[in-house]
Amino acid sequence: MTASSYFRYPHVHGELVAFVAEDDVWLAPVDGGRAWRISALQLPARNPRFTPDGGKVVWSVVQGTAPEAVSADV
Repeated sequence: MTASSYFRYPHVHGELVAFVAEDDVWLAPVDGGRAWRISALQLPARNPRFTPDGGKVVWSVVQGTAPEAVSADV
């Protein structure tokens, strides 16, 4: 595992930060604490972003040559 595998594409909303680690999307408290995984698609996740209301996180995956948007409730 390389350092580049951790904490990629961070996005902060309120008290949470969404980021990619080991190709999955994770959430963690901004002030520290335990992170939790919100994706497990076995496809590399990219660019997680909170929706404006903070109720969901949306990110992209590429399956074959077609990018897709995926979301999960916070």
